[in-house]
Amino acid sequence: MRAVLACRAPRRGRPLIRRIVCFDGESNGLHGEVFAVGGVVLDAATGREESTFYARAPDPVGADPWVAEHVIPRLGPELTH
Repeated sequence: MRAVLACRAPRRGRPLIRRIVCFDGESNGLHGEVFAVGGVVLDAATGREESTFYARAPDPVGADPWVAEHVIPRLGPELTH
């Protein structure tokens, strides 16, 4: 993934944005409880990962069928934090 490099200060040439923070949560269905979160900090100039975070609760009881088939099998082990 490459970061957008168009954000430059007009006179000094230094990036206005030095880091990009992205995070996501997985929930049980569209409006269900969140049971997993993850995040990453990227260097805006290079797009390289500087730091990552991941935490997960137990699988939701009565998981939505789509979540049970497409999300849960791709997540890591339960109870990371």
